[in-house]
Amino acid sequence: DDFSVGYVASHSNTRLPLQFKVSALWSAHEGSFLLWTLVMSIWTMMVARFSAPLTTDMRARVLICLAALGFGFYLFLLLTSNPFERALPFYPAEGADLNPLLQDFGLIVHPPLLYMGYVGLSVPFAFAIASLWGNTLDVSWARWSRPWT
Repeated sequence: DDFSVGYVASHSNTRLPLQFKVSALWSAHEGSFLLWTLVMSIWTMMVARFSAPLTTDMRARVLICLAALGFGFYLFLLLTSNPFERALPFYPAEGADLNPLLQDFGLIVHPPLLYMGYVGLSVPFAFAIASLWGNTLDVSWARWSRPWT
């Protein structure tokens, strides 16, 4: 409960149950992008870990594509939607609370599951772009990307 952070002061308070404090992270625009970049990082890590059967060139191109996508989202997050901005010069002793309409079990599970699907589609996209980039647009890229769809 660090209310010196503007996002925390706007969407949480000390009386909010733990599960809603966690879900308050993605209850607004800035937190949603933070969740998006977290899920993007996890997908990129999984591709790096489980893409050993790929050729070295293809693996490098796929990871470069995913890194470029991630960099774009990180840049957007930090330049336009920074969830870490301080509530300066003064910050409240108590937060504003999470919108009561968002205090539901669905908010806890729905956004992370939805983002896993949305962001997960960046993996086959990266395979397609990597194949176009390497002039190897044949059935092999589709076979390599199939486990990720």
